Amino acid sequence: AVYWYEKANNDNIITAKLYLANYYKLGKGVKKDEKKAFEYYKILAEDNEIADAQLQLGNCYNHGIGTKKDNILAKCWYSKARKSGSIAAKDIPKDCEINSHKILISKRLNQFRLYYFGKLLLRMRYDKAFHYFEKAAEIGNKVAQHNLGCCYRDGIGGVEKNERRAFELFKKSAEQSYTDGIFRLGYCYDKGVGTSINKVKAFQLYECAAKKGNLEAQNNLGHLYEKGEGTEKDLKEAIRWYKEASDNGNRLSQYNLAVCYENEIGHGTEKNVETAFFWYEKAAVNGNEIAQYNLGICYENGIGVKKDENKAFEYYIKSAEQGYLNAKYRVAECYYKGIGTDINKEEALKLYEETAEKQNKSAQYSLGSLYENGDGIEKNDEMAFFWYEKAVNNGSEIALYNLGRCYELGIGVKKNEVKAFGYYKKSNEQGYPNAKYKVAECYNKGIGTDTDKKEALKLYKEAAEKENKFAQYSLGSLYENGDGIEKNDETAFFWYEKAANNGSEVALYNLGRCYEHGIGVKRDEVEAFKFYERSNKLGYPNAQYKIAYYGNKEIELHEKTVDKEYKFL
Repeated sequence: AVYWYEKANNDNIITAKLYLANYYKLGKGVKKDEKKAFEYYKILAEDNEIADAQLQLGNCYNHGIGTKKDNILAKCWYSKARKSGSIAAKDIPKDCEINSHKILISKRLNQFRLYYFGKLLLRMRYDKAFHYFEKAAEIGNKVAQHNLGCCYRDGIGGVEKNERRAFELFKKSAEQSYTDGIFRLGYCYDKGVGTSINKVKAFQLYECAAKKGNLEAQNNLGHLYEKGEGTEKDLKEAIRWYKEASDNGNRLSQYNLAVCYENEIGHGTEKNVETAFFWYEKAAVNGNEIAQYNLGICYENGIGVKKDENKAFEYYIKSAEQGYLNAKYRVAECYYKGIGTDINKEEALKLYEETAEKQNKSAQYSLGSLYENGDGIEKNDEMAFFWYEKAVNNGSEIALYNLGRCYELGIGVKKNEVKAFGYYKKSNEQGYPNAKYKVAECYNKGIGTDTDKKEALKLYKEAAEKENKFAQYSLGSLYENGDGIEKNDETAFFWYEKAANNGSEVALYNLGRCYEHGIGVKRDEVEAFKFYERSNKLGYPNAQYKIAYYGNKEIELHEKTVDKEYKFL
């Protein structure tokens, strides 16, 4: 291996210098020469600002390896290594007088850095790197076998992508007990990379690598325990492995742990939005784009933290800059609605279109809505239908509902009540509340299907109990008129009141009627006027007529009347 690193060094490949420095320092495969090691570290640290070289240079000055001992310079280079992102340097106390045992680097971190610099090497000199990895792998170097596997897996280093070859190389590396190789082999079995999916083997390999300290393996092991794949489902174990990886800085585990706390998944994880926020924040700081997005959701809605729309917008931007589509959609929403930023409909439309083109169903639905309503864009029913249909193809239950509306009313497409009913039904099956109400309406009125009052009543009740104001109003109407059910004015009043509490302007008007005529409640024209007035403020035309009617009657609404003000939530 030293021979090939010497050749790579002659080609001025930075990582080769680092490997050679390590070999000269340890006397591995070459005569030990601490002075030469020091010189290599110094060049890499000063000229190339390589974090690991800066760390090793600090060690040299701290222990007098290849140079005169100098604690001040040691502190200086440790500080630079930390700023350059050295994992090991972060564990060295900043107030150093540093003892030797405090700077010993575990084998796991050493291997991680080799892999890290392998990737750095690939980015710098793809063709040369592949050549040297191949030569080192041929003579059995487990790290090179692993890195060469990564080349074949991703099709980098000037080589064509070959997942089967990658699998074979990971297997060779794993057979030599290389931790990262064991993890990669587990991943191949987990996802079917170059081999058939085998969750049991994946579990066994993840467990082996996890126990050796591989953070990605710990996270993936937690995931298999959570889903019961390759092993029995064990949420307690899932949380344990997520927690272990999280405590060591694995951002994906930090995100997964946050999800567990937010959704009460697993033993000892009662729903705790503050703890969920804590782990989302940890993962976000470590660069997890989904955690950044979820942190934005927390700030926007005040989940586990004080509501702060400005911060929400900032985190959506951070996540979107990393390419997370849902975040880009939320940025568009923020510009459209002025959440944490000034309203900018032009920018919102641009972002909606970009995100919709990348198959984001929420953006596709929003575009459909903008085109249908002519909001910030010229009204175009055909384009509205086009985008609703796109969103449906990507699984949007709301777009399914809107396609139903389009077919029912002939918006951007030829009217077809049978298709409308079909889309309403599909949307309802996916859990969209308004769709259940519309299916009930179709059964009640025979829209696109045979009239079925019994089924309509059942669905109206289900939707009404889930606080759907339209269903609550409709139930009130059925009970008032005895349509498909025994007439009951008190129950009619009850459902009108429920619908009014949920903001139905029609129900407010009907409550006015109930008080005016004594339907299900004691007659009280003062109360009737109040409800008509509320309905009128929400824009219901019939209420305006009633206000005028009472004005003409010159009803005296004096302050002696007991105020029975209703509170609408």
